Amino acid sequence: MSRPEREPAPAPEPPRTETPADPEQQSVTEFTPSGLPLRVPQANLAPALRDETPTQPDIEEDDDERSPEEIRAMMGSLQSGTRLGRSDAAKMLDEHTGGEK
Repeated sequence: MSRPEREPAPAPEPPRTETPADPEQQSVTEFTPSGLPLRVPQANLAPALRDETPTQPDIEEDDDERSPEEIRAMMGSLQSGTRLGRSDAAKMLDEHTGGEK
């Protein structure tokens, strides 16, 4: 008994990659001095989601400027709190280990 010959299945077409129509959308990869790619904000967003004009963060002056005396007091409090925490931790460690050295 002879089998009917089958035609080989056509090879699947390779996936098509879309090329951007606008030259603005074509990316030119730039690199940092260490060799990493340079970040381009909103480069991978869909065109409908992109901002029309990239905005720079507004630099506003702080209304809460502190005087040097206030900053000195805050830093002193931080330093004394750190010392207190370290001494308490050392005491707890000594109690836990039985004071062995």
